[in-house]
Amino acid sequence: MKIALRLNMVLKSKASAWKSPRKFVICDIQWRTGELALAEQLPRTSRQTGSRYHCKPKPMRIKEIQQCIVTGKYTVCDEPLNPHLLKSKPPTTDMITLRDAHWEMIRPVIEQPAALQLYLYGDGISQQIKELCDIHGYCLKHFYNTLHRSLSLGGTRESCTPDWGVKYGKQPTTMAEPGKKRGKTPRYAVLSYRNWTDEDSVALKEFIGNTTNISQKTLIDLYVEFCFDFLEVLVDVIGRQRICTLNPTERGLISLDQFRYHFKKDIPYLALLKRRVGQIDFDNNYKGVPGSSRFWVRGPTVRYEIDATVSSIYLRYALSDDLALSAGKPHLYVVVDVFSAMIVGFYVTFLDEQWTAAAQALYNAFSDKVEFCREFGVNITEEEWPCHHPCDEFTFDRGGPYSENNIESYLRSEIGTKLGNVCRAYKGAAKGLVEAAIHWLEDETKKMPGAVRKKRRELAHPSNHPVYTYYDFVQALIDVIVDHNKYSMSMRLLDENMVRHDIKATRLEVWNYGIKHYIDEKLPVPKDALRFGLLPEGSASITAKGIAFKGRVYENAACLDYFSMARSTHREAIKIRYPKVTADYIFWASPDGKKHQLFLNEDSRRFRGVSHHDALLRTRIEAVLERQGWAHKFAAKIRRYARKLARDKAARKAMGDTTSSFRKSPQPGIWERKQEAAYNESLFLRDQMLKDMGIDPDAVPDEMHETFQESSDELMSALFDAMYSDDAHEDDEASDSDEESGPP
Repeated sequence: MKIALRLNMVLKSKASAWKSPRKFVICDIQWRTGELALAEQLPRTSRQTGSRYHCKPKPMRIKEIQQCIVTGKYTVCDEPLNPHLLKSKPPTTDMITLRDAHWEMIRPVIEQPAALQLYLYGDGISQQIKELCDIHGYCLKHFYNTLHRSLSLGGTRESCTPDWGVKYGKQPTTMAEPGKKRGKTPRYAVLSYRNWTDEDSVALKEFIGNTTNISQKTLIDLYVEFCFDFLEVLVDVIGRQRICTLNPTERGLISLDQFRYHFKKDIPYLALLKRRVGQIDFDNNYKGVPGSSRFWVRGPTVRYEIDATVSSIYLRYALSDDLALSAGKPHLYVVVDVFSAMIVGFYVTFLDEQWTAAAQALYNAFSDKVEFCREFGVNITEEEWPCHHPCDEFTFDRGGPYSENNIESYLRSEIGTKLGNVCRAYKGAAKGLVEAAIHWLEDETKKMPGAVRKKRRELAHPSNHPVYTYYDFVQALIDVIVDHNKYSMSMRLLDENMVRHDIKATRLEVWNYGIKHYIDEKLPVPKDALRFGLLPEGSASITAKGIAFKGRVYENAACLDYFSMARSTHREAIKIRYPKVTADYIFWASPDGKKHQLFLNEDSRRFRGVSHHDALLRTRIEAVLERQGWAHKFAAKIRRYARKLARDKAARKAMGDTTSSFRKSPQPGIWERKQEAAYNESLFLRDQMLKDMGIDPDAVPDEMHETFQESSDELMSALFDAMYSDDAHEDDEASDSDEESGPP
């Protein structure tokens, strides 16, 4: 039996024990294809927001609807198409204006059969609908709701008339009296409240913008401050009591429930969250992280990520017989490959965050793992941890070890790394792979004895019961890292080629597949080149004594030609590599390509056996001492100059009023006066020597004085030799013996 169907026919569904009957409208029929669109006549109510909305018409087969009518699932109704619209009041001017605007918006879809058929039965016309929304200034949600409502009411201009005043089930809320809060009066209310106004919303936004330490205040604290700041609350002091009363104005008071509601409604959640946790914490823990760090990474060894953390385990001090001594918590450096998320290297150190420890982690990532694991008693094969390749670029944060000088020197070392990616400060998501690896390693570390777990009052501090030594901890990390690389699976590591070749989603399988198919073969870097390249770089100069660096001088016999060149020409600025753990030696790559190790010379022997940091501290102390010595020397020079001025003044005073001569030639009689002065000096020295010999100069006869005068030169030299030179006595005795013995 065939049932005649027509456009805008109203059908009523069959009621059941748990479902009330609903009415549907046939809004479109396609006889050629045997399809029709069934729209629900009345709107539905959203459980979350309480707003009404119309559902999209449901496409169905004509034979299916006819069969439902025959079986009684649907019944045909003879009532008008829109009884609610007929019962509404006559449309006002605003309703007509809004009706025409809505009709102009949806008319291109309703009046074009091809577009309507594509929307109801096909793949949709989303692009055309977006263009219509942009033209008329409505959102997509409003467009779809208007279109669906029009189709359920006949698809005409009148169907776009707003249904203001139409009662759909519940009665509308009655308007409250002016100045009085809506709703029932609270049973235990002490104050009377008023309605919330637009001025209160503006005041609330201003209050939130000016409030400091919002993260440390509760909602009640904010409510009290808001009332005192914007609602003119007066505080009257009566005796010893403080009574809060409202200022007798028209503003009145709002309730705490009103404040809570509008606080959550008017203040955006994200803006409030930023105020509570801060911008840095919001970016790090709450901000969305679209994209992937694997973007533009073509295979393994292209990009590594490195990061460090303080491990959550106390290690035992192995250099003491006391087994209860703890060496503290070490720093853990981890290097992860971005393409395969494989842990390619790590380093455990007791040093603070500095480049020396980071360089050791990179050295471990670029070197053979079989030999490294053998040093800690773990035997693995090359296939279990095949990571010994240098990376093309690596990503790091703005921590202390990764200074600009260290990174530049590392990139110039010609190991193979050409680029360094600097992450934003406090942005852990920028290197999420290594952060995830560190979190996983920390979870594994907390399962070890001596680790820091959730604090309990009855338990002792973990530092009092250390179990693992440094050797044991590194051995445990090797064990968990090898198993993690081999067996831990992550489907996001696979691409279409790996899926086609049935590659397992483990880090080791992805690494091996990428090494074989995606990148060129890389040769391992020699150990000496790795050591040289990972050392920090410094500026030095070649001098005649050697290479001067930070107040120290280093030398090597193989570099003598360069020292000679510096002495004959000028000092030359060079770049050297130095270890921070000791100041005994440095490394220098000469222009001919050779790498030389230079040691401290004898003039710098005071720096032997100390670290680079201690040597710098000693250099600063010496600079302070030199400045102090220069100050003392300058003060002595000032005092000497004052004495000179006094001496010159006394000498000029002794000269009296002697007139100076303007003669151009030397003064006559200088030679005679010089001889006389020499004679007087010889007499003074003669008397002095006689006194030293215990002879009174006045007791010597005049004849001896005349004899002494004739041979003064010989006697003076003899006496000087006798008094001031023991070697002269030995020479004289030797000469006397030679004269007595005579020639052989």
